[in-house]
Amino acid sequence: MRVRITRLPQPGELDEFDLRRFRVGDVYDVTSQLGMILIVGGYAEPAPAFRSAEAADFGHPKRYRDRED
Repeated sequence: MRVRITRLPQPGELDEFDLRRFRVGDVYDVTSQLGMILIVGGYAEPAPAFRSAEAADFGHPKRYRDRED
């Protein structure tokens, strides 16, 4: 399961998990159990399976025409 961390738990909350590597705003692959705990607790939100990339500006875009048979 992929989640985006929205905030970090306070010390003493969720001590059964090592969350030291997590940073707010980053996306992580986690187990379903941890993902659901983070989402229900308000610490994360579901993240898309694949992150969409922003288009790069490489000058003039290619133009495509429909094939004429």
